[in-house]
Amino acid sequence: MPITAPYAKKLFTDYHSRCAGESAFSNEANVLRIAELRQARATLLGYPSYAAFALEERMAETPEKVMSFLNELLSKAKPQALKELEQLKAFLWPY
Repeated sequence: MPITAPYAKKLFTDYHSRCAGESAFSNEANVLRIAELRQARATLLGYPSYAAFALEERMAETPEKVMSFLNELLSKAKPQALKELEQLKAFLWPY
């Protein structure tokens, strides 16, 4: 079977959702429980969120600094990413 865009998309989607939804291998409940426990620990220790707790001793220090960095990175990287996206679209157009 030749790899067409719809087939490639289905392959990608199926592969990356194999542990989600109604799958026998779904780990959504585990992930949600971990998030709940992390938030509970942060609250018990007096932090507003798990992110604030986890970042306090790291270089980023606060969630606000992380968001500021990510927004700055986005503004610098997005123009090049859009240019590359257009190149990919031109390359994949026949498919």
